[in-house]
Amino acid sequence: MAVDDRVLPYSLEAETSVLGALMVDDALFDVAAGVLTAPHFFRDAHQEIWKAMMALREQSRPIDLPLIVEELKIRKTLERCDGAAYVSSLMNGVPRSTNVEHYAKVVREKALLRSLIDAAKGILDAAYREDEHADAILDKAEKAVMGVGSSAAHGDFILAEDWMRETYRLVEKAATDKRVVTGVPSGIAPLDFLTRGWQSGDLIYLGARPSSGKTALALQLALEASKHTMAGFISLEMSRTMIGMRAVALEAAVDAFRLMTGHLSDYELQRAAKAMEDLTVRRFAIDDASGSTATQLRAKARRFASRHSLGILFVDYMQLVHDTSIKGENRNQELSKISWGWKSLARELNIPVFVLSQLSRNNDKENRRPKLSDLRDSGSLEQDADVVLLLYRPQQADGKFQDGEEAEIIIGKQRNGPIGPVKMQWIGSQMRFSSQGVTV
Repeated sequence: MAVDDRVLPYSLEAETSVLGALMVDDALFDVAAGVLTAPHFFRDAHQEIWKAMMALREQSRPIDLPLIVEELKIRKTLERCDGAAYVSSLMNGVPRSTNVEHYAKVVREKALLRSLIDAAKGILDAAYREDEHADAILDKAEKAVMGVGSSAAHGDFILAEDWMRETYRLVEKAATDKRVVTGVPSGIAPLDFLTRGWQSGDLIYLGARPSSGKTALALQLALEASKHTMAGFISLEMSRTMIGMRAVALEAAVDAFRLMTGHLSDYELQRAAKAMEDLTVRRFAIDDASGSTATQLRAKARRFASRHSLGILFVDYMQLVHDTSIKGENRNQELSKISWGWKSLARELNIPVFVLSQLSRNNDKENRRPKLSDLRDSGSLEQDADVVLLLYRPQQADGKFQDGEEAEIIIGKQRNGPIGPVKMQWIGSQMRFSSQGVTV
């Protein structure tokens, strides 16, 4: 059977039960209105009757049969509702009015199923037309389906006595637990003290000069995050095998070059083997498809999140991301849209999204402390971000780290917390940054 030949989901019984019950007891209208809108009704006549009821409610008039018929006449829609006789018949055999919320939910559920079918038809039409790139169609398809899902989550006004009660419980819990970290931990105590960890829904940028260790820091943060939640790592510059080697060296505290060239001692090999064993069961996933566009990356993140409860996403790095669906615009405009896409993804999945970015060449030439405006190519990166971290190496010269070299993670922006530098030290044998203290 073809899709278009199938009968759309609906329940006339539920629709007539809702409308009839409200005509019997209009005090329940607000209960139903908290669940339904006119388009939720399948039958056009029922949509018009609902609109008439809504108009009467807005006029503070009773919702009864004579006034509904009068309102339908004024709106010139009575004939479309099969006349006054049909409107009156809605009250025949009406179930208990206390069930109106149940029937309203049935009506809404059927409407959501129809919306899913409409979304699927739109996806099919776009795919057959082939007038857009496939990844752009895929991105729109996922947004359309998720849009149906988000419409299912009904919000409502919450009185102060209710939301302050919730807030009180949070404050009381914080006072009891005295937890500094409320998000995904970084593993760097002074940084966690200032940020409370990486918070759900936040877009975090890490800016640094080339060869400053931003990938090493991001990998260190991702490995720490994987101890607490599922961490995803998108690497557009390095292969997963190279990331794997670095991860083993970091976890085992062995020299990465000697690990890759096979020159480890027996003791170090044992540590590496133990690290690989631990990493095998760690909640850590890597995507190293370097040719992926921004829309493809977001689509993959959504699919992965739906299957594995993704808790945080790292992207290495911003300037290697492109979007072929954005045409006729300069690079700054392209990156602005990509950045907003990361922000939307963080809110949509309710996870921290951690994106690496290069700093501008001016900072390269001057070798000065970086600032927010140094984020390369687009001012919107700074605007979209909830947190901006800037990695600074005062003694950086030839681009190579010296063991014990000082570094700083500068919190240049934080919407809900303090800013300032966190002093670090590079531990070359472990390929990690170690905290020295914090100055705010």
